[in-house]
Amino acid sequence: MRKFVEMENRGQILERGLKVQAFPLPSSVRLFLETRSGDLRSIILGKASLEFNDEIRSSLMDVFHKAGFAKSSATVDQIIAFGPEGFGPNILLNMVEGYQDRSNFWSEKQINIKSLDQQLISGFQVAANSGPMMEEPMAGVGFRLLEWEIIQEDNFDITLTSGQLMSTVKEACRKSFSILHKRLLAAMYTCEIQPKVQTPGLASPQLRFSHWSEVEGNPWWVPTTEEEIQHYGEKADYESTAKKYMNLIRKRKGLWIEQKTVRAG
Repeated sequence: MRKFVEMENRGQILERGLKVQAFPLPSSVRLFLETRSGDLRSIILGKASLEFNDEIRSSLMDVFHKAGFAKSSATVDQIIAFGPEGFGPNILLNMVEGYQDRSNFWSEKQINIKSLDQQLISGFQVAANSGPMMEEPMAGVGFRLLEWEIIQEDNFDITLTSGQLMSTVKEACRKSFSILHKRLLAAMYTCEIQPKVQTPGLASPQLRFSHWSEVEGNPWWVPTTEEEIQHYGEKADYESTAKKYMNLIRKRKGLWIEQKTVRAG
């Protein structure tokens, strides 16, 4: 049994009035966020004390710093959302010029928040929950919100605009994710054999989640260099393990997959 999530390397996309850049989080940061997801959820629900909030924030800064991430403290303070579900292993950073007075994720009170800000956050959450490779959750991906402007026209409709904004943010995140190299994470399980005390000789196997393991290879890789083309051919008939997994899941979900037809003669 395998479960997959989607990872990314780096990309930037510009939609109307919106500019988003995707970037990879260090593995140690992803692992920290996965391990402390329950604590992040407590913060969202308002069940965490200020001291506990500061402890998580400081610990995350330390993990970024040890991973050699530039401006680690500023990065953590620019976080306005985790996703999916508000406490997942992906982050949304507010780097919009003129919007830096907006409260961040760690703030005790939400202040100086623009109209439709929640729709922007929701668009990020939807994207983080359904990546473009297999419509599976993303993991270890950061998104920098670089520009955001609501263009009000004569026929401006707040209800229609809120839905459009959420959809636009979702697509911007997905497109920025799709620009460069992607990776799959596969769930690894351990099998524990539990003997049944009341029935000697019988045992019950139990699968328990162990960790996420990166599947080698970019599922959308194509040969580009002369050496690669000579080895794999121009159409890259070779399928990596990652691509096989991706296509199996896309086929199971009824999603489009690229199929090659070979004709003899």
